[in-house]
Amino acid sequence: MEAMTMRTAPGKWWVPLVAGIASIVLGLLLIVSPGMSLLVLVTFLGFYWLIRGIFSIAEIFSPDREVGWGWLLTLGLLGVFAGLIVLRHPLYAAAFLPTVLAIVIGIDAILIGLINIYRAFTGSGGWAAVLGILDIIVGGVLLASPVLAGLSLPIALGVLFIIGGIALIWLSFSTRGAMRREERMMKAA
Repeated sequence: MEAMTMRTAPGKWWVPLVAGIASIVLGLLLIVSPGMSLLVLVTFLGFYWLIRGIFSIAEIFSPDREVGWGWLLTLGLLGVFAGLIVLRHPLYAAAFLPTVLAIVIGIDAILIGLINIYRAFTGSGGWAAVLGILDIIVGGVLLASPVLAGLSLPIALGVLFIIGGIALIWLSFSTRGAMRREERMMKAA
């Protein structure tokens, strides 16, 4: 999901690869063991949103950004805001998790999906569109019935983390491929 909002510095193609593998492992754990403690899950999500929000805001200042600064600012502020609230009040967040968190995650997934679809039309390829559509579908399901979604939240989060992990891994290999093509062109010149 949020994978496509991450850019890689030249030579650092392996960073999203490692993050993608970690995201897939976490997603599988959430699906296999949905009874995970809500407090642990909420705390992890608080840190995750906060860090991802900071990176989205930092990307605004990147000369290589692929998305308009407004999208990045919106996504970043949403992440920082949600992360700080959850970390400040983890017990309240766990109590309201079934509804509020499903709504926030649904909105977040739809925003990420829209960004991925935009990127598909600006040169990131068809996989970005496929992942964007999957994000929007998962976000729509969460928003359509947040209480029911809250009861199955660990599984829904698992799916989102797996989608995001796949996107990160794809980003790492496409970045590495682009770097290799550039190196070959430089050698040929």
